[in-house]
Amino acid sequence: MSDLGKRQIIFEMIVVGDYVRVATVDVKTGLEVVAVGPKSASEYELKKLGERKLMRVLEQHLDPNHKKKPGTRPGFTI
Repeated sequence: MSDLGKRQIIFEMIVVGDYVRVATVDVKTGLEVVAVGPKSASEYELKKLGERKLMRVLEQHLDPNHKKKPGTRPGFTI
């Protein structure tokens, strides 16, 4: 998708113990992803982490041929 690089994104960073929770939101779609990184990482590195994850998820959502692997769904099995 050619317009993925031109998207407006919002970052929210919250320090939780020894790590930072990075929530990244695409303004156009409202899609939000969350990533975590070490507290020692720079703001730039944490933003790039969130941006890469958001772009990957957006590509999957915008690709009509993208199919989830069978048997995968959110959460975990106990």
